[in-house]
Amino acid sequence: MKKFLALLIIILIIAIFGLFVFILTFDVNRYKPLLVEKIENIIQRDVKIGNISLNIFPRPAIAIQGISIKDIDQTWDDVILRIGSMDARVKVIPLIKKDIQIEELVVKGLDITLTKDSISSFSAVNTDTMPDFDIKIDVIEAVLTDVSLYGPVFIDLRASVFGRGMENVRLKAFLYPEVKNKTPYVKNFDIRINLDKISLTSVMNSLGIPSTQQVIGKEIEGELVIRSEEIYFDPRKFYNSNIYVELSNFKTDLVPVKDGIRDVELKAEMNRGDLIIEKFSGTIAGGTFSGQAVVADIFRVQKSDLDVELQGFEIADTFADRSSGKPYIEGTLKGNIKASAKGLTLQKIKDTLVAKGTARLDGPVLRNMNVLKVVLDKIDVLPGLVQKLKQKLPAYYKELLKQNHTTFKPSEVAFNIKDGKVFFEKDITVESDGFYLVGNGNLDIHGAELANGFSDLYIAPELSDAFIDIVNELKYLKTDNGMIKIPLNIYGKFHDIYITPELNYIIQKLAVSKGQELLESIFKEEEPVRAGNETEPKIDYEDKEESQPQEEAREAEPAEVLIKTIFDIISTPSGK
Repeated sequence: MKKFLALLIIILIIAIFGLFVFILTFDVNRYKPLLVEKIENIIQRDVKIGNISLNIFPRPAIAIQGISIKDIDQTWDDVILRIGSMDARVKVIPLIKKDIQIEELVVKGLDITLTKDSISSFSAVNTDTMPDFDIKIDVIEAVLTDVSLYGPVFIDLRASVFGRGMENVRLKAFLYPEVKNKTPYVKNFDIRINLDKISLTSVMNSLGIPSTQQVIGKEIEGELVIRSEEIYFDPRKFYNSNIYVELSNFKTDLVPVKDGIRDVELKAEMNRGDLIIEKFSGTIAGGTFSGQAVVADIFRVQKSDLDVELQGFEIADTFADRSSGKPYIEGTLKGNIKASAKGLTLQKIKDTLVAKGTARLDGPVLRNMNVLKVVLDKIDVLPGLVQKLKQKLPAYYKELLKQNHTTFKPSEVAFNIKDGKVFFEKDITVESDGFYLVGNGNLDIHGAELANGFSDLYIAPELSDAFIDIVNELKYLKTDNGMIKIPLNIYGKFHDIYITPELNYIIQKLAVSKGQELLESIFKEEEPVRAGNETEPKIDYEDKEESQPQEEAREAEPAEVLIKTIFDIISTPSGK
């Protein structure tokens, strides 16, 4: 019996020694081609695996240096996923039961490239309506604890997205693989994104938006938090996942506004595929904005409804280039807008935007342009008209014409937006000292350009009478309400406005009115100057001929200048 036990111990020692030698001399890399083949058959992608090492002491562990995955029709320079290294510590006791469980899996240098095509091929998500994108995610380190096929697996991940290699994303979640029923999901999902370390240039390049000079050097700040109690990977169940989004302390100088956009707060929820923005608010251009929005079926239909209110918005801080010397508008804007659109790209939103709202402008001032002076300078049809006005006007109006700006009274308008243009529901009335404007038109939102803009300039009765006293011919531009009317054309961009009077109307009005008066005076029947048997005076044709030059000299008045234009005007359409 003793000999048998001694023999058994010797065999056991030899077996243990042999196993130990086998483990030490075992080269797992010999099985790498088989492993690669199995993985490629499962994911239908090309796979490349670097060196594999296996350790038993002090506890079983496996390390892999370098893993790459690419689409079959792509080169290895264009991979979907690349891993720098992966180290796993295996639990010993479950191995006895033939169950592989990893105590801790550490992944470093994981590079993931997300594109529209890769998401479509890896999942059942419909990406037809999505814009093209190319997003690179650099996972600095991912630690997975208690990894098994049945979960839960705790994930703690640090990454850089749209960054400069610096960590700006932290993700924590519990993953339930659910291998048996094939419905994996995540619980207690929490991702926090530090926007301070995000590059706007990288964001634009990834989304296929050309970078402009205005973006270079611009920054954003704030924290974006995305949370969910439960998220399903199955697209059919994903719509039932409730995802909460919060943006806090956000600010950026990307928008061409003084001090940029600041103090932005946002709370939103995605429920059954709809993105519901419960609240968003912030400050911009010295004012505040707030609103709510809903994006219906964000993955397919992408129909947005928006309700925004604006208070104390300084226009000049947004649109004006004060250094250019061009005319621009100052004033404080407040208003509200209800809008709807489709799509998520800026161009798609512009093309489908339909909106309705009101706007009120307080303290409006048009800098670098005196509207009244510009109009008068451009209607100098009669020789010396403007010069006469400037010399003989009362002192108050002389000072008014000397100003290099135009001050208006507050005004309010209702508008709607469709087909890429802003339309005003009623004629806009803008009043200033000495005159007011009544007009309409539309604004092209694609280029912020005024189109089909027109207005009638009405000079106040008191000032109209002063003008007519100085230049009598201006009475022909006077309306029934005692004001001189001058139609205007308005065009250009919001920060670069041009105003020109409708000269055809002015010339025709003056020419026809004065011409008619002259013709009436020529053909008017004179009153008799004789009585009783007085005979008609004998006409001395010789004297008549001699006096003709004097009569012609006497009729050489400014009106003659107008009458000569009649022949030019007869062939042109009538003015307003």
